[in-house]
Amino acid sequence: MNELNVSSQRFPTLQELNDIEARKRLPTTIYLCTLMVIGILGNIIVLCVFATRYSHNNYRTFTLFLASIDLTACLVYFPAEIVDQTYPYMFFSEGACKGCRFIGRLTILGSALVLIVIAIERHRKVCHPFQTQISHSMAIIMCVFALLLSLCFSWPVILIEGQKVKSFPGNITGYDCGTADSMRGTEYPFIYTIFMFVIFSITFVVIIVLYTLLIQRIKMHSNSMRTKSLDHSKKRRSVTRIMLFISVGYILSFLPHFILEIISTAKKGQVAPPTQIVLATLPLVNRSFLITTVINPFILLIADTSFRKHSISVIVNLLKPFQCLACCNKFLNNKIDTDESLEMGQRRTYCESESKKDDNLRQPEN
Repeated sequence: MNELNVSSQRFPTLQELNDIEARKRLPTTIYLCTLMVIGILGNIIVLCVFATRYSHNNYRTFTLFLASIDLTACLVYFPAEIVDQTYPYMFFSEGACKGCRFIGRLTILGSALVLIVIAIERHRKVCHPFQTQISHSMAIIMCVFALLLSLCFSWPVILIEGQKVKSFPGNITGYDCGTADSMRGTEYPFIYTIFMFVIFSITFVVIIVLYTLLIQRIKMHSNSMRTKSLDHSKKRRSVTRIMLFISVGYILSFLPHFILEIISTAKKGQVAPPTQIVLATLPLVNRSFLITTVINPFILLIADTSFRKHSISVIVNLLKPFQCLACCNKFLNNKIDTDESLEMGQRRTYCESESKKDDNLRQPEN
């Protein structure tokens, strides 16, 4: 009798289990979709403006590198994360999981190392103005080297990340994207987490120290500027201020995720009791670093008046095809209305003429 009850018991399907978990992750999905759309549009505008409206200098080079890195994250990493949140138990492609997690780590770390290059260039230009400066070609080489270095630091993600097999009652098996099952129970994920913690700690310390020295230097010499170099000094300070804001934005965006990683590592995965509030907010806090991919266009829009002016014209040019489409649609609608009016008028004239013929036929003969 017990065997009959067990055999007749209905277990939820994998699709049903997936849908239940996906509804729990809906806030995270909405958060990722919002950031992705804003990041794609914002970074495309930055690339268009700086590639066409700015002269070739280090400021343009650094901004184009950062925008390209952020746009890559928005186009590759974000869609994979959205799919992972939508299909938490049905992520069947292990290659896509490994590749997208690798791109995500590469872009985040690449941005951090490029910010170090920017801090070095700004510090040298402000604190050592009479020494040999970093040229435009050297700035490109340093940025490329920063990306290659981030590539060297990110490749272990391909080995550590992968499919997680989840077993459910009724002999149902699901697949999630996370730490690969082959790596669970080993020390490699923990060692790599500590390694990345050290890398990002060094990055933050270097950026903070260089900009602290730079700000002190600016304050010391702000009152002793020569009149003939005042405009050039203002432009230099303006660029330095923008790059400082971008670096601060990166650090502040990354900080919640950074703290959460420290707590998770110290407590061996258990960050907080799994209450409803924790389950709803923890995934968002853990992905706070993704804000770094969308924040730079807003910083440029606020701090760079030239970018603000040019971005408006770029947005207008991007919207022109849609305006033309709307105009064509309006013209076609008006033409259809005009044709219908003409056709109705012709029908009315025809009916009136036929009515007159009928009246003439009905008149009695004299």
